Amino acid sequence: MIDKPWVINLIAIQLIAFILYLFYLIFNTILYKSSIRTIYTYRIAETVDGITSHNTGDLKGDNSYISGEFCGKKGAEECGKGIMSRYTVQYDNSLVKNAPIPSVYPGFGYYALCNKGGGTDGSSGGDYVCTNTNCESPDDDCISSPGVEVDRFSGGYWYSWPGELECKDSEKIGDNGCKWKLIGEPVSVSVKDLIKKGYQYLSEDEYNNLKDSKTKDEQISEIVKKYKESNINILEEAFSNAKTISSTKQQGLGRTILKDKGADLQYKPR
Repeated sequence: MIDKPWVINLIAIQLIAFILYLFYLIFNTILYKSSIRTIYTYRIAETVDGITSHNTGDLKGDNSYISGEFCGKKGAEECGKGIMSRYTVQYDNSLVKNAPIPSVYPGFGYYALCNKGGGTDGSSGGDYVCTNTNCESPDDDCISSPGVEVDRFSGGYWYSWPGELECKDSEKIGDNGCKWKLIGEPVSVSVKDLIKKGYQYLSEDEYNNLKDSKTKDEQISEIVKKYKESNINILEEAFSNAKTISSTKQQGLGRTILKDKGADLQYKPR
């Protein structure tokens, strides 16, 4: 029997401290989970090259880029070689300084252009680097989170994913300052197969006729919106049927590219 009051008090204090610590762990776990969001993001490229230090979009945003610029700039042949990939990403949605769209993406800062060598026009060489042209001063800390902006053609969203903020496989979001993490493997569809299913886009001739116009973006926007509903339907069906299509490895990166057993993708009716 313990007959010393100070011993009883010490045990009580230790018990209270332990209970408070448990509450702290539970609260922090709930707080962490509540700030983590998971989204799909899409990227069109010549290969399945990931999103590290790259720009991507939501489905509407990437459709805007493909149908409004990518195919027009590349031409029909190169456009058909394009691969559209869907990635699953987790990120910290806690409010950041100078969030441009806080009501939708509080955890995203300014959108950055991610190009080879960090150039803003894509003409530089070297590794991909995200460069933020919206940063008014170093104090804005513009590359401290993923970036977002409303796409200028149809009202979707475009994202930037700075490589220095990507979490390693062994890290959870927040460890060592990391802000986003890829989850699982991407799935992809070829633009060639999408076109065979009726996907519409701005042609090379149409793009060249518009590229020097002062109203280029407005005119491209009209064309993108004209095709948007049917294009989105085609894209949604392509990616929704991912599990019904056999997979192969792309570029030796463990990426999954959707490919039918025959020549074309096969879509099930809704």
